Amino acid sequence: MSESDIQQRVAAAQTSGQAVCDAMRATLEKEGFADGQKRIGDFAVAAFEIVKDPFDGSESLKGMWDGQNGGHGSIMLYPDGKVYAEVDVIQIHPNKPKWFVEGVTAWGHIDKLKTELKLLPAL
Repeated sequence: MSESDIQQRVAAAQTSGQAVCDAMRATLEKEGFADGQKRIGDFAVAAFEIVKDPFDGSESLKGMWDGQNGGHGSIMLYPDGKVYAEVDVIQIHPNKPKWFVEGVTAWGHIDKLKTELKLLPAL
């Protein structure tokens, strides 16, 4: 797939992809992280590629953030409207010091997203 094809797919997915980013950002802010905007990059600043499923041949749009313009993480938009995204947080929870926040995830169908923090007991 050419770079122009990928950019067309990114443009078509802009609204959905940004909704996923906004949902993860809202989860962080609700949990007490004041820097949600810095941790979750905008959808458009990710580096994109098309990933082909070896089983059914479907092509999904995958974006990766490298920490330069937001957090370090990835987003995958599947052809059927499902999504999965995760971004590293790597910090003690600001309101629950017994928990270490590994990251924040979003998943589900674009019309019905779910988000959650990936928590580990703090040492």
